[in-house]
Amino acid sequence: DVRSHASRASSSRESGSSVTSARVALAQEKAKLMAEKSSLKETLELEQEEIELQARIARDRLILKQKLREAEIRKVELETDILEEELKNVECGERSHHKSSRLETSAVHALPADPPKQGQSPAGDVLAVALAKQNELTQLLAESHERAVLPKRQLNVFDGSDLTVFRTFLTAFENLFEKACTSDSNKLAYLGQYTAGKARKLVDSCNHYDASAGYKKAKLLLKEEYGNELKIANSFLNILNDWPSIDYDNSDALGELSLFLTKCSNYMSNMSSLNHLNSPKEIMNIIMKLPYRLRERWRTCTYKTAEIASPVRSAGGSIPQYCTRLLNLTDQSSDQMVHSPQLPMLEAQRRDIKELHSQLGLVPVRV
Repeated sequence: DVRSHASRASSSRESGSSVTSARVALAQEKAKLMAEKSSLKETLELEQEEIELQARIARDRLILKQKLREAEIRKVELETDILEEELKNVECGERSHHKSSRLETSAVHALPADPPKQGQSPAGDVLAVALAKQNELTQLLAESHERAVLPKRQLNVFDGSDLTVFRTFLTAFENLFEKACTSDSNKLAYLGQYTAGKARKLVDSCNHYDASAGYKKAKLLLKEEYGNELKIANSFLNILNDWPSIDYDNSDALGELSLFLTKCSNYMSNMSSLNHLNSPKEIMNIIMKLPYRLRERWRTCTYKTAEIASPVRSAGGSIPQYCTRLLNLTDQSSDQMVHSPQLPMLEAQRRDIKELHSQLGLVPVRV
């Protein structure tokens, strides 16, 4: 009996301990769920506040745009009213002037005076000024509308690594910012924003100047460093010297060379005749990039040019045209070989070269 009673007591204690453990686990789980619920509620509240804030910001922006638009309209209306008032004053002044002139004439019985010379009437001057202001206002409104409608123009950052693009960069910068900005400090800030590397350091070195003097000095330093004709020509020559040789049937490589030579030719049109891009040595270095058979064709072409006493520069200027013609010929010959697989490649090349000779008006050469 004693053992049975002890066993029942032990079993009762174990059962109570299990219930207590279960209650503790349930309490912990409940606390965890409540914490997650509270965290989720806070997250939802934050997201709701963020959505409301974004909506409020968007609404404020719309209201601001509307107010700016209304202010512009009021400004235009006010300027129009001022112009109309000036025109009325001019008309009243002219009428009173004519009336007083008639009264003075009838009072003194004087001889009629000489007719007023053109440009001497004060009323006419005021009218001309009013019309000029109105025309200027109309032009400003048209330019503002055009800037609002056209897409935003982009400008690449210039870091000084490629001198061949400096003039293009400077021209684009002047068109985009120099003509649009009235403040030299803004011009200098934009010039620093769209430069990098050494070019940016040159611009930043002018920040301690007055705004107008600093902007002019920064442009001068950039032109001296990157706009020198000989430096740009050397940059072109370095690119050409590193250009790989071209296979005869590689139309893509020939096309890239043709485009780059066209860029060189366009640049040379604004350079002095003493620039070494025009030298026969550099022209021959370019020709040596072409396949052997095309070098032979170029020699024939230069002989033809020499016969009509053309200057060396005309030969250099015709290199892009020659490469472009060769590119078109290569594409055409490849197309013919695709459609005529039974024709041997050597025979197709001979026929294409003869056709090129005929188009260029060259002396036939055996190939």
